[in-house]
Amino acid sequence: MLPLYIVLFLQGFIQFLGAVFLFVSTVEGGTLDRLSVSSSVIFFLSLLIGELGRKRSRVNLLKLYLFGSSVAALVSVACLLTSEKSIEIIEDLSRWETSKLELFKIAAVLLGAVIQIFAVGVTTSLIRNMAPPKRAS
Repeated sequence: MLPLYIVLFLQGFIQFLGAVFLFVSTVEGGTLDRLSVSSSVIFFLSLLIGELGRKRSRVNLLKLYLFGSSVAALVSVACLLTSEKSIEIIEDLSRWETSKLELFKIAAVLLGAVIQIFAVGVTTSLIRNMAPPKRAS
């Protein structure tokens, strides 16, 4: 199984690419989807919390990371499924050359969802293996 720091790095990289996509699509005249932006913000915050939880071995921070990143991943998939452009490209793959940016968005969201599945497995395994904190006498 992958170590948690690699999973966090991969998630951060995918989210960075997603943020670049949002910026480029806005510059090209597209509308800014507030739900996608909020999903990215939640994801980045949960990644920071996950990194703190990993470094300090805090179960509560790791659980908060799991919750935040899972919600953000689900919102990203929901945004993808409600986007008319994305649905058109998924239904008719022959148009992929005209909408490379949208195809990139679809790939980033799907890859992020797969990495999120790994993150859930790795983090829950790590949480189970952590010893409960010792009480002060």
